[in-house]
Amino acid sequence: MSQVAPDDKKCDWDILDSLVRDWINEDYDRRLDENQIAMIESEAGFALSKPIIQWCGFALAANQISSSFSFRDNLKIHQLTELNAVSLLLQLEADFYWAIENKSLEQFDPPVTSYYLDYDKSPNRFVLQGQWTPTISSFAFDYLLAYLHLPGGGFDVTSKSPNLSRDLLVQDFGEATILGHLELFISDNELVAICNCDDEDHWHNESVLIHFRQPTPMASNPKSIQVLFPNAHLRRDPCGV
Repeated sequence: MSQVAPDDKKCDWDILDSLVRDWINEDYDRRLDENQIAMIESEAGFALSKPIIQWCGFALAANQISSSFSFRDNLKIHQLTELNAVSLLLQLEADFYWAIENKSLEQFDPPVTSYYLDYDKSPNRFVLQGQWTPTISSFAFDYLLAYLHLPGGGFDVTSKSPNLSRDLLVQDFGEATILGHLELFISDNELVAICNCDDEDHWHNESVLIHFRQPTPMASNPKSIQVLFPNAHLRRDPCGV
């Protein structure tokens, strides 16, 4: 059976693919075959644009990395007619959509907008909240980071922490990889993600996320991470402390 590649053009999706293969599963493959695309299109009632194919490939490949990542919400590809948008994901509580506006569907890596259920209006009336991420690839990466649970654990700090030093991060990791609203500093065992977003309701607003691939004593980590630990909010004990 023939397969449809995510895209033959190098793009930010490659960053996500490389990280997943290097850190979680070297056999990770989010390509969709023609039957999978046809099934999604049949349910949605329209042909999928390339950005939505990319996103669906990521969502459906989540089972390949389920030991380290949880896809917790509902993949929902359908027209939000009143909102002039196509939904990507419906929050598990069914009160929040992430979507691409119709006018942006043919962009190579379009922005993702969010919509919330306004309970003060008529039932099932969703209202535009605003731009969630500047690209769909950074939306997928952001979602991956939100529900990543690696053996090494990790912690969060606020991006306003006085101990956050980009100079130290560059010294330890090299220049940041920019993916949409995210600044990424990546090594064989550590990943530092600085979230730069304008939406105060964004799940990573003003956050710095630190993930460890494997458990490591804090004293063995780069200095740029060690200085952040006193202000840490632990997701899971990463260092046996």
